[in-house]
Amino acid sequence: MQLMARLGYRLIRFLNLLGSLISLVVILAIISAIPIANLYTLGYLIDVQGRIARREPWKNILPALNLAGRLGLTLLFIWGWLLIARLIGGLAHDAILLEPHSAYASNLKLISVVMHLVIAVHLTIAIAAGSRFWNFLNPWLNLRLLVRTIQSGRFTSQWEASVSNW
Repeated sequence: MQLMARLGYRLIRFLNLLGSLISLVVILAIISAIPIANLYTLGYLIDVQGRIARREPWKNILPALNLAGRLGLTLLFIWGWLLIARLIGGLAHDAILLEPHSAYASNLKLISVVMHLVIAVHLTIAIAAGSRFWNFLNPWLNLRLLVRTIQSGRFTSQWEASVSNW
């Protein structure tokens, strides 16, 4: 059992590292397409080559790798949740086009608006809570976390610290 737990932990760390590397490559590719900002990408790559030449430890070779991973994870979950909202909005729009004055179309429109609001609040809380993997997957956890921080009276200080640590 302990061997399986260690293997699972290593698999999760490997997938996290792989996602961070992919995010870093995509971010650097986007930055390199901007005319003046591409100098930053060149400087970053020269710095990485210098770190490799100085034989620094592997964990120090790619600066901002963790930040790129968090940014990539955040953007991936935002895209996923907004895809769900867009699909529901598309259903509502199609229903309005087919039967404009039906109860089904008006109910779908209401569900779409409520779903957009719920997803916006959920994503805002997930980002403010630190943009961790589980924060994006469990809206009920975020709601409980929000209620708990409001009741404790540490709402602004705790969320400000969480966002500034991002």
